[in-house]
Amino acid sequence: VNVVWKGSAELLLSPMPATDQIQVQLGLVSDEGTTWQLFDPVGRTVLSGSQQEGVSAFSLDISMLAGGAYTLQVQIGMKIYTKSVIKR
Repeated sequence: VNVVWKGSAELLLSPMPATDQIQVQLGLVSDEGTTWQLFDPVGRTVLSGSQQEGVSAFSLDISMLAGGAYTLQVQIGMKIYTKSVIKR
């Protein structure tokens, strides 16, 4: 497994900070399925899901979450990308 840290250009999030939705843009079109998890500050999974192969962008509904800092982890094949998410 390759882990790519927060500064990765392969994973872009907008808007940031976010209020209700996050647009997730992958730097590549996956020929494998994509899975994702959103973690709260203590490491608990608060949201998770998956996308079909061939998807290069998707949105996450974070309207139900409390304001604060979260971590998004996206796995595409054997690569794992992480980015910070700020919810207002």
